[in-house]
Amino acid sequence: MKTFVLLLTVAITFMACDNNEDASNQDELLGKWKLIEIRSHGIVNTIDCKDAVLLDFKTDGLFDVEHFGSNDTNACISMGKIDEGTWVNVGNSLYNIDGDVVTPKFDGDILIMVSNSGEETESSGVFERQ
Repeated sequence: MKTFVLLLTVAITFMACDNNEDASNQDELLGKWKLIEIRSHGIVNTIDCKDAVLLDFKTDGLFDVEHFGSNDTNACISMGKIDEGTWVNVGNSLYNIDGDVVTPKFDGDILIMVSNSGEETESSGVFERQ
């Protein structure tokens, strides 16, 4: 009986460690992000339904782009997947997203995609986690 309890304790300990390691290794970019505004040369443009896009970054290094629009009753609805691409975390807070090197800034459920210089000088996309 002591052997069984010891084995059970060891198994639970290993399972707990695996879950913690997975959580700490999870990339912040993973998941769905909806474009909410574009900042360009000091001007902030809020995105309405007809210009809304949703980026879905997946664990396999792929992402989908979904576009939204309004129906006859002006409800915001998905128009379906319009594009896809690849992404890689290259380290040092840099990502290669479909060939473009960007520096995402994470602030809770807000993501700001900026140029590879890390500065919000020309244009940046602001996304909200969904």
